[in-house]
Amino acid sequence: MPEPQTEESPSAPRAHAGLVPETGPAPSLMRGYLPAIMAATLLLLCVLWGTVYGSLCERRDKELDAEARQNLNIARLLAEQTTQLVQTVNQATLRARDEVLATPGLPPQLVRYANETGLSPRILVQLALADADGQMLASNLDPSGSHLRGISISDREHFLVHAKRDEGAREALINPDALFVSRPVLGKVSKRWTIQLSRRITDAEGRFRGVIVASVDPGYFEALFRTVDLGRNGTLTLIGRDRVVRARVRDGRPVDVGATMSPGVPFERMELGVEGSFISTSSLDQTERQVAFREVAGTRLAVLVATATSTALESWQSSRNTAVALGLATTVALLFGAAGAALALRRLDEAHRHLLESEMAAAHRAHTQQASEYGSTRPTLHGD
Repeated sequence: MPEPQTEESPSAPRAHAGLVPETGPAPSLMRGYLPAIMAATLLLLCVLWGTVYGSLCERRDKELDAEARQNLNIARLLAEQTTQLVQTVNQATLRARDEVLATPGLPPQLVRYANETGLSPRILVQLALADADGQMLASNLDPSGSHLRGISISDREHFLVHAKRDEGAREALINPDALFVSRPVLGKVSKRWTIQLSRRITDAEGRFRGVIVASVDPGYFEALFRTVDLGRNGTLTLIGRDRVVRARVRDGRPVDVGATMSPGVPFERMELGVEGSFISTSSLDQTERQVAFREVAGTRLAVLVATATSTALESWQSSRNTAVALGLATTVALLFGAAGAALALRRLDEAHRHLLESEMAAAHRAHTQQASEYGSTRPTLHGD
C-alpha cells in the first residue's frame, strides 16, 4: 500500500538551520570623508600662511622703502648745509688767494676774511697762509706771523696735494684749482683736531706759490648730526672718497673720527651718482643698516645717513609677531576643528555599526522565531 503523500502549505516558509539574511559591509564615513577633511584643512592652512607671509613681505618692503626715502631726504638736507659751510669757507680762501696774488710780499687780510664768514672762531678755527715750501707765514690768529716762524706744513696732506703734481694728487682733487678737504689732523698752530680745507696759489706764470688753509672744527658736523635722531645704532657720517671719516655720530655720540672704512659696497654705490640708497653691513661695527648718501657739491665728500635695519623694522616686527600669533591661533582652531570632525565621523561610524548589528540581530531572531513557529504548526499524517 503506497505511503500517503504530504504537501507543504504553499505559504509556509522554507526554514534552514543557521540561515540569516545576508548583509554587506557597513559603509564607513571615516573612509569616505576623512581624506576630504584633511585636504580641506591643509588647503586652508596653506592659504592662511601664504596670506600671512605675503602680507608681511609686502609691509616689510614698504617699511624699508619709507626708511630709504626718509634717510635720503635727511642726507640731502645735511649735505646742503655742509655745502653751504664749505662754500662760505671757500669764498674766504678765494679772497685771500686773490689778495696774495694781487699784492705779492704783503700778508692778506686773514682776520677780516675769517670774521666775514661768521664762522670764526668756533667753527673756522684758523685761516692761514703757507709759502711754496710749506712754511707758515700768517694766520688770522697771528696776522704778522711772528709766532709762526719755524712751523712747517710741508709734510701735511693738505699741502702735498697741491705741491706735488703726481697721479695721487690729481686724483685727490676734482680739478687743480679745487678746494681740498683733508682728513682730521691735529693742528700745529691751533693744537686742535681740525679738518683742513686748502687751496693752491698759482701765479700768472703757472708757478706754485703756496696754499691758503682753512681749519674747520669737525665738532660742527658732529653737533649738526646730533640734532637728527635715527634711533638705536643710527649713524650719520661725513666721509671722503678716500674712505676716511671726517665726522661721525652714532647713537648721539661722536665716534670713529679719522677712521678708514674698508673698501666695498658703499663706495661702489656712491660712484654711480651724487645720491642713492642701499643696504650695507658696516665694517666698523658690523651692523646691517639702511644707508642713503648724498654728495657734497664741489668736493669729494659725501654725507651718509644710516639706520639699523632692526630699528627700521621695529614697527613691522611688532605687526609680524601679532600676525604670527593670530595665524598660530587660527591654525590650532583649524586643527581642532578637523580633529572634531574626524571624531564626529568616528562616532557616527560606531553608531551606524551598532544600528546595523542591532538590525541583523533582530532579523536573526525574527527568522529563528518564524522557523520555530512553522515547525510547531506542521501537520502530522497517520497511515490507515
